[in-house]
Formats: sequence, C-alpha cells, structure tokens
Amino acid sequence: MDLLDLKNEFVPRITTGFTGGVGRGGSVCGAFVGAILGIGMKSGRGQGNDQESLQESLSLSKQVLDKFLTEYGSEKCVDITGFLLNDPDQYQKYLETGGKNRCIELVREITLFTARLLAENFPGLVATRPT
Repeated sequence: MDLLDLKNEFVPRITTGFTGGVGRGGSVCGAFVGAILGIGMKSGRGQGNDQESLQESLSLSKQVLDKFLTEYGSEKCVDITGFLLNDPDQYQKYLETGGKNRCIELVREITLFTARLLAENFPGLVATRPT
C-alpha cells in the first residue's frame, strides 16, 4: 500500500471478503485478487477507450497469474492450501499444519513480486519490503 501511496483503511476493508478464497469458499486466492487490484490502481484504464492502459494492466496481471500457476499450481485457494476453509474440520487441520503461516508467506511473496513489477514499469515507484 505504501508503494501506491495509500495510507488509509479503504483497501484492507474492501478486500477482507476475499480471505480464504472469497468468504473461505476456496475460490480465487485473496492475495491474487489483491495483486490484480494493486496493478489496476496504478495502471488500470481511467476511461473505457484507454487501450494503452488496458494492455499494460492486462500484461502485468498475466504476469501475476503466471507466477501463481508456476509457484503454486493454481490461483484458487483450495488448490493452494489443500483445504476448504469454510469447513470447520478442514479449517482446524489447516491451522494445525501451519497453513496460516504459509498463506502469510504467500501474501508477502506476491506483494513483493507485484511491487517489483510495478516499480519496473513505473520508474517513479520504489519497491520496498512491507512492514
């Protein structure tokens, strides 16, 4: 968020529901969604006919998708974690096997990857480690 100069509670609030693959339903990973949202906030088109911004945003977003597919085999939470987190028994196993820590690490890795992508494509930005 510092990279995009967003210093308020808005982004964490609007992304909360993506946890665990949208309401813990195992769908798309919240870190993936967050990365795509971050790219869109910096490079997304402001007008429907802005083809340059569209192409740039699509290219950067595809790089995030490729990273997920290469590193994690999927962009879906249930595939990445191996658990359906809205099931109490599976959620407990996820916690017991260190799943939460693995997800925190995934978020960190994807945040840094996305920050680097943006910094490479927007020279005025500086990619730093999240605190």
